[in-house]
Amino acid sequence: MRASKPAFTLMEVVIVLGLVSLLLVVGFFPAQRLKDSYQEKQFWRIFNQAWTKTALTSERKGAVAEVAFRKKYIDFINYEEDVHGEKRTVRRLELPGSLEILSGFAYADFYKNGGTRFDRVVFYSHVTKKKYIMIPQVGFGGRYRLEVK
Repeated sequence: MRASKPAFTLMEVVIVLGLVSLLLVVGFFPAQRLKDSYQEKQFWRIFNQAWTKTALTSERKGAVAEVAFRKKYIDFINYEEDVHGEKRTVRRLELPGSLEILSGFAYADFYKNGGTRFDRVVFYSHVTKKKYIMIPQVGFGGRYRLEVK
């Protein structure tokens, strides 16, 4: 008689593969949400820096600037006069995939005297399921308030 070698049965292999698959699926979705949340935080930090730089550059150099809110990105545009006329520099900031602009196309204008004019811009986060409303503040310096609803 031949002694049987220890081995896994088909049922044991199926159960182990099922448990490993379940652990991978359960671990993937929270990780994706965490990644999206981090990308949004990074976006708001970079957006605030670019906005402040645009406002300060416009005021210091006495040049016109604007911010164009588009569907997938935001352009920070500075106009400066050089010897040959007008020089235009554009810094583009991509929106993360979990964030969208609900208010459609919008502009923010920065004037030579430090004043600014822009309408409300509404963002929607698919991570937090909240609206972020960018409201202009009265006065000079291009300040805004971000209201969360």
